[in-house]
Amino acid sequence: MKIIIFICILCLLCGCSFIYDLTNFTVPNDEEFLAVINSLDTPKKICKYMEVNFTYESNLFAYTPYQMWVLNRAGDCNDYATWAIFVAHLHGYEVYQIVVYASYGKHMLGVFVEDGYSYSDNYTYNNIHAKTFQEIVNHHIKAWGLTLCKYRVYDYDLNFIEGGK
Repeated sequence: MKIIIFICILCLLCGCSFIYDLTNFTVPNDEEFLAVINSLDTPKKICKYMEVNFTYESNLFAYTPYQMWVLNRAGDCNDYATWAIFVAHLHGYEVYQIVVYASYGKHMLGVFVEDGYSYSDNYTYNNIHAKTFQEIVNHHIKAWGLTLCKYRVYDYDLNFIEGGK
């Protein structure tokens, strides 16, 4: 029992929940949900919607995009990144997720291919026209005054793309 409690506390202290695998997610037949995601046809609109409609809340488990939307409209950085890349992917964008491991724990970023790379940090839209994933990580680390330990990049299907320190 002590081990289970220790693992739960460790997960909470580590930051974001686990990455949600979108490859098995089926879009529900909910007209209101479909109307919302169909209206969010750019990364900027997606991030603005998240800023207005979602609140940050640490959790132990990753939500599906639908769970985040219908259950409590709240989630952690993983849930925000999952929501953002799901909706952008639905609209034809090439998308990625970056897991940043810094001195405080881990953090998740949603990445969109536009004119270069742009990204969402929770709901904040950062259109920095980066040419590499490393540029995105450096931008995020510098903005928050963090010390980078490492990062990992995954595509929409959770295939590992690259990593670095």
